[in-house]
Amino acid sequence: MGAVYPANAIAVLPESPAAERAFRRLRSMIGEAGGSAQVLRARTIEGEPELVTIFNAAREQEYAEILAECDNIIAGIEAMTSAGRFCHADLDDKDAALKGLSVRHETIQARDCFGAGNARSAISSLAMCQAVLDAFAKRVYKADAGSGYGMDPG
Repeated sequence: MGAVYPANAIAVLPESPAAERAFRRLRSMIGEAGGSAQVLRARTIEGEPELVTIFNAAREQEYAEILAECDNIIAGIEAMTSAGRFCHADLDDKDAALKGLSVRHETIQARDCFGAGNARSAISSLAMCQAVLDAFAKRVYKADAGSGYGMDPG
C-alpha cells in the first residue's frame, strides 16, 4: 500500500479514497485472522515535516530499486551485444523485465504524494532502458533477417 510506520503497529497514509479502502480491507483481514484493528482519520498537529520526510524516504528507496533494475537490464543488453548474442528469447526476457519495472514504477508514482527526490531520475532511467531495449530489438530483428528465419524490419 505504500504506508509508512512512524511507530510500532501504526501505519500512516495520506488521506484518499484509495487509502481508506486499503485500510478497511486490511482491517477486515486482521479481523478474519482473529485480531483487531482500528482505522482512524487524523490531522497532523505537530511533526508533519518529519512525516513527509518518512514518506519521501520510502518512495526514494522504491525509486532507487527501479534505477538499479534499469541499470541491470542495460548492463545485460550491453553484455549480450558485446558477445554478439542477438536472440528473441533474450529480447523477450528483457522486454518482460522492463514491462514489470514500468508497472512497479506506476504503483510507486501513484503513492508518491509528496514528490520524492529521485522520481524524475526513475522516469529518465526507464526511458533510457526503453531506448536501449529498442536498439537491441533492431539488432535481434536484423540478425533474424540475416538468418533467413525472420522478416527484415526495414
